Amino acid sequence: MNIDCSIFKTNKKEGAYLYLAKSLTFEELPEPLQELFSERIEVMELAVTPDTHLATEDVAQVLSNLGEQGFHLQLQPVEVAGTVLGRNQ
Repeated sequence: MNIDCSIFKTNKKEGAYLYLAKSLTFEELPEPLQELFSERIEVMELAVTPDTHLATEDVAQVLSNLGEQGFHLQLQPVEVAGTVLGRNQ
């Protein structure tokens, strides 16, 4: 599986990145994401494959989200009492 996407960041939320599949337009995103990324900055374009190395994200989850919903939202991990917690913990 190979999905071409653009990656955007926003100044509205530190550490938030949006992977947007080329098959989806910004206007097709859920309204809260359109609002959060209304002042988006394109960081890069990327062809995501199972072999792609991503610094903080699970590539299988990114591919699944891009394939199923056309986007993947990456948020900065939360630090609690000196321990970094993932978003799903």
